[in-house]
Parts: sequence; C-alpha cells; structure tokens
Amino acid sequence: MNTEVHLRVISTETEGRYCLIELSVPPHFPGAPLHFHRHMAERFVVLEGSLDTDIAGETRTLRAGDSAVALPGDVHSFRNSSDDRTRFLLVATPGGHESFFAELMDWMEKEPVWPPRNQQALVEFGRRHDTEYVNSQR
Repeated sequence: MNTEVHLRVISTETEGRYCLIELSVPPHFPGAPLHFHRHMAERFVVLEGSLDTDIAGETRTLRAGDSAVALPGDVHSFRNSSDDRTRFLLVATPGGHESFFAELMDWMEKEPVWPPRNQQALVEFGRRHDTEYVNSQR
C-alpha cells in the first residue's frame, strides 16, 4: 500500500496518557472508513500535503500546519484525495492506539485491497482497539 507508520511516542513512555504516530500515505489513499472511539480522542496534524477529514459531520481539507480533533464519540474518517503524498501526525489520548497501528500495518501488507473485503473482520479488529466502524457511505 506504500503507507509508512512510525510510532514516535508510545503510551509506555507517557504513563498511558497519549501516543504519537506519524503517518505518510500515498496519493488517493482511502484512509479510515467512518468510525468512532468510545474512550479515545484523536488529533490530526498535517505536516506535508493535505488530508481530508470528516469529523462529526464537518468535512475539511487540512493542509500543512492545520489540525483537527475527533473527540470520543465523534464519527470521523480521513483520506488523502490529492495527487501528492501526505504526511501527518496522529495524537491519541489516552495512549494505547499504537497497538491498533502495529496490527493494522501487518494486516495491510497481506490484504490486496483496502479497506478489506471482509467487513466483519474489520469490525472485530476495530472493537479490539476502541474503534467502532459506522455503516455509511462517505
């Protein structure tokens, strides 16, 4: 998929308060389907390129230096609709979301298309990581 994920700060370094993940995604990357977290907030900070976000019904295109936050319960998604690579930070509070990305990257390497065709596997995966996927078109 040509996606890079770097775990910059993991929750064991912050007594579980947060984790910091850097992502670099290719042009036209479909990103995350609509979902929400019951306990976690996510902040997206764009470093290079642009990132389209849908958060609690508001659609925005974030550019370098912009950020947006999805609070617990906010239905949200992100994607790179541009013709350029996008690099951004994801700050998750509380920490622990790095385990989601570690498992996800292994899965994405094996999956020929993303999001995967087996939607039930995605739903079960999400639930293990405080992520509830929403059945909706974006």
